[in-house]
Formats: sequence, structure tokens, C-alpha cells
Amino acid sequence: MKKSGIPYYIRETNRYDDERIAKLIARMNASAAAVYDYLLEKAFKEEGCCLEITADVVFSVAQALRLRESFVEEVISQCCNVGLFDKDVHANGGMIASATMVEKYLHTCRKMKRAPKIPEILQKFAKNSENSRNSEKIREKQVKIRENSEKFAKNENNSGILVGGINKEEMSRTLKEEKNIKEKIKIGISDKKENPIKFLGDGEPLLFPESQPQPNPEKKAVGTTAKAETAAEMKARLEKNRKAREDAFYNTLVPFVEVYGKEMIRSFYDYWSEPNKSGTKMRFEMQPTWDVKRRLVTWSNRNSQSYGRSSTSTSQPNVSSDNESGKRYGGISELIGQAIV
Repeated sequence: MKKSGIPYYIRETNRYDDERIAKLIARMNASAAAVYDYLLEKAFKEEGCCLEITADVVFSVAQALRLRESFVEEVISQCCNVGLFDKDVHANGGMIASATMVEKYLHTCRKMKRAPKIPEILQKFAKNSENSRNSEKIREKQVKIRENSEKFAKNENNSGILVGGINKEEMSRTLKEEKNIKEKIKIGISDKKENPIKFLGDGEPLLFPESQPQPNPEKKAVGTTAKAETAAEMKARLEKNRKAREDAFYNTLVPFVEVYGKEMIRSFYDYWSEPNKSGTKMRFEMQPTWDVKRRLVTWSNRNSQSYGRSSTSTSQPNVSSDNESGKRYGGISELIGQAIV
């Protein structure tokens, strides 16, 4: 069976300036960008413009990058949320793909003079790419006609022979050919009104307008324009509301004070609420999975002798004292004591 993959594809040098990749790294970490790059390489090499996501694919990616399979699955989900992969294609077709991936795949196939193989669910992206390519041909024709017109104007004798060796009849044929191409493009665009080719500036087409992230109409105020949140703004927001998240995390532990005792709950809280270096996330927020009830069971089993209900507990390394914990978390230790009473 002949493979549909390609040996190379275009890779921009400023790709990490894309806000979608910045959001992916901010929501997870730098390893998420490595997973995204690896998935792209695997898609182009094996299937061309897409990649079917199976348990074997997730396992191979996790093994190659020394990551957990659950982390790889979470990265794929976040890539769909930020717009790096098409969310509908992933939900309905069980694969990862995007308009940009189809465009790069078609470009390489044209260079290799090879017929592309595109699944039915991705045909909409292929049609958009063809319309954009026809628009580029029209611009090239316009440049050629403009040059011939300038040469024709410089012909002093007006004998019908141009300086470049092109006569009036040939120019007339070129003009008719350009008109026919424009009519075909207009027909192709009118058949698909929901996704026309848009232009920016002096006739520059906007490729794949549907692949750009769209603003949420529910969050858009009247008379205002929605603005995408930058990585710096997201970091400032997370730092600002970290105290509220700490309190919310504490509230989830209060029901377990009577079961495990206030000392173990405080140690558990001190450990899992430790912030990262940037101050945007706590330790438990950086876990791919989290169930506070199961985590407490594991914590209690590992420290059963230290946190016995009837025996006096010994001091634990890397655990803050009552006074330090109270100062750090604004009297949380006192609140835990009140919960027991």
C-alpha cells in the first residue's frame, strides 16, 4: 500500500509568535509545545495532512517524549481549544487536522508533482486552498498585463509591435483570459457564501479565515471589540486571583479534618498549595489528574505512623509550623482548628 505521507513541509521561523501556541504553553507548560510539534511531524510523515488519534498513537508519543499518556491526551484537547487543531474534525472524525496542515500538505505535493490524498472531512480546507492559489495566479496575470501596457505606451510609432515582442492581438488574448479566470473565481466563491476569500490591503488574500480564533459572542460587550488575552495578561490574572484559589482549595479539605486530623490536613495543604516560580499556579493545579479524596487516602497511608489519631505526631521535614502556616495563609490553621470543634 502506497503511503500518503510527505518527506518534508514548510516550517515558519516565527511560528512561536503565534498567540495560540503561547496560550498552550501558558495553560500547561513547555512540554505541551513539544507534544504539538511531535504530532505535526508524525501526521505529515505517516498520513499527510491529518493523524488518526488512537491509543497506540498516544502511547508512542508518550514513550518518545518520556511523558504520561494522560498528559498527551490533555495536550491534544488544549490544542483543539486554542485553535491549533480543528475541534469539529477531532470530535467527529477522531483525528487531528487543520486548514494550515492541509495547505502545507498540498504545497509539498505540488512541489513533488504528486497527487494528494485528502479525506472527505477535510475537503473544505482543500477548496479554500485552491481558491487562494487561483487568486495568486490572477495577481501574477495583472502584473504581467501592467508591464505589457507600459511597454505598449512607450511604442512611439504605435505600429502594434511592443518592445517585449508582444503584439496587440496577444495582449487582447491575455486580457480575455484574465477575465475568464476572474469569472470562474467569482462563481466558486458565490457557491460557498459562508466562507468567502477575504482580502487585506492591496489584494493580499487572507488564507483560511475559518482557522482564525473567533471571539465569543457571549463575552462580547455591545459597541466593543473582543480582544484575545495575551500570555502576560493571563499571568497577571492568575497571580491576582491565586489567593481566592487557595481559599477554594482549603474549603475542599475542611470536610476531611474530622477524619484525618488537623495536623495531617495542614501538612497536606502546605505541600499541595505551594506556588510555582512564576506564582501563577499551585502544585496541585499542575497535576494532570486530581481527586482530593483519593489523594488524602494515599497521603494518610504513606504517613500512617506520623499522623495517628491517638499518638503524638512527630515533626515532618519540609512542613511549615503552626505559626508559619498561619502567617502564610492568613489564619487558615485557626480555621482548621475551629472546624474540628
